[in-house]
Amino acid sequence: MLLSEVNAVNYYVPKKTRLLKSFDKTANLIRDYVVLRYGEKLADTLSQKARQKYEQLIPHIPHIDGLPALNSFLRISAMELSVFRAMKEHGKSAGETWEICHEALKARTEAMSKFLRSLIGWYLFTGFVKNRARKMSGRDLGGFTFEYVEEEGDWGVNYRRCAIYDFLKEQDAEDFSPYVCLSDMTLSNAMG
Repeated sequence: MLLSEVNAVNYYVPKKTRLLKSFDKTANLIRDYVVLRYGEKLADTLSQKARQKYEQLIPHIPHIDGLPALNSFLRISAMELSVFRAMKEHGKSAGETWEICHEALKARTEAMSKFLRSLIGWYLFTGFVKNRARKMSGRDLGGFTFEYVEEEGDWGVNYRRCAIYDFLKEQDAEDFSPYVCLSDMTLSNAMG
């Protein structure tokens, strides 16, 4: 089954206005960075093209009931994919695209209060989340499957199947997937 078939009626279409506002907010946060790298004209073109591509992707973004964090990662990945497509049209590499996406993630998280970032970071390692991860280990979670691991008091998950990778593959952007995986590190660092 294709990930896009997970959503019989796409969850995100009615939320398109809100999603595009979020995209615009991120684009505005990193505008100076992109202008510095590519000049004002190309920066404006890339932003406009990426926004159009994101709007086209919205009906295809998979949604998984009951897993807000994983859905958030899918939405972020769709934004990054739209930037990748716009950049690729202008002869830019996946690595160059990642640099912009990395700056965008940093800017979005830095725009949050330190308190909120630390609260999210704390929550992700509570006993509740740990127990939930343990219970979900090995189960198919709408395209994500992971294995709970614990070693020397630390715990985490190893993904065995990733809906984001599958989504990028469906969208003919498999070559960008290694960069999208780096988002985890960027977000983790921002949350402490």
